[in-house]
Amino acid sequence: MFEFSIKEEGITLDKYIGTETDIIIPSNINDIPVYAIRQGCFSDTLVEKVTVPCRLYYIGSKAFFRSNIKEFIATAPIANINKYAFAKSSLERIHLSSFPDKIDHKAFKDSNLKEFIIDQKFTSIPFIGSDVFGNTPFMQDKNSFEGIYISPDNKHEEFFRDIEVIPSQSCYKSKLNTIIIPPEVHYLGADVFKDSLELNTAIIL
Repeated sequence: MFEFSIKEEGITLDKYIGTETDIIIPSNINDIPVYAIRQGCFSDTLVEKVTVPCRLYYIGSKAFFRSNIKEFIATAPIANINKYAFAKSSLERIHLSSFPDKIDHKAFKDSNLKEFIIDQKFTSIPFIGSDVFGNTPFMQDKNSFEGIYISPDNKHEEFFRDIEVIPSQSCYKSKLNTIIIPPEVHYLGADVFKDSLELNTAIIL
């Protein structure tokens, strides 16, 4: 089902060569734990659903690029989702057990993402790259995303609730007019609002 490499940390899945469209990522192969999904592993494949029952260190760049995937479920933590991981895919729904340490630039850009579900409540977001959800239904239609709130009246207001850290470039090139920052926030990363040319009001509570 997979071409894979054995690394010091464990097994890296290099390329999906199977024909099934609903698959479960193996927790181990030959008693060696699966460590990561490598760059381009599922790109341009017809896989529609992937379930990950084991902890992964990363999902590589363009791992699901232009694939037919519609649903991705991880019941164990994933540390890093690299740039363009699901870009230009058919992905509609992603369900994670916890928030990754890093979601890199344009990870879901130009996908069909509508639902982004996190089971574990979080109070900080270590890193979200620029344009992560660019040109997706998720960004166009969403009213809330855990601690991040976008008003449903399309006034482009953003309110960080129950969040202690606003990570670097999290609102890079956004179309926000107003940002509301409550007292719980104690850290703003670098270039949080860089090139957000329509931003004209910042309210610190």
